[in-house]
Amino acid sequence: MGMNVTSLTQNGLRDWLVQRATAVIIGFYVLCVMGFLYKHAPVSYVAWHAFIWHPWMKVFSFLAVLSVAAHAWIGLWTVTTDYIKCACLRLALQGLIALFLLGCLGTGLVVLWGI
Repeated sequence: MGMNVTSLTQNGLRDWLVQRATAVIIGFYVLCVMGFLYKHAPVSYVAWHAFIWHPWMKVFSFLAVLSVAAHAWIGLWTVTTDYIKCACLRLALQGLIALFLLGCLGTGLVVLWGI
């Protein structure tokens, strides 16, 4: 049995669990932001800045960005593996997706932490 190097965890059950765990993290993040917006309506710049730049919120935001990237990779990897049968085309598309998601992670890192 060959190993697929483009899969996130090389295991279907683990990919499924990561997909569900990242969905929960994304859901909690959305609820947290929506709760803040609801509680502080109308939101001032000062309140928003204090909320989003708090160290714990920055960590939570980056965790959400990581979760979105992992969630998207697993979902798009599954779709491309299932529906694109030409191996060259599938690997090229998966490579472009991986580069895009790495760019998103890098941008999130720069925006949140100023690195």
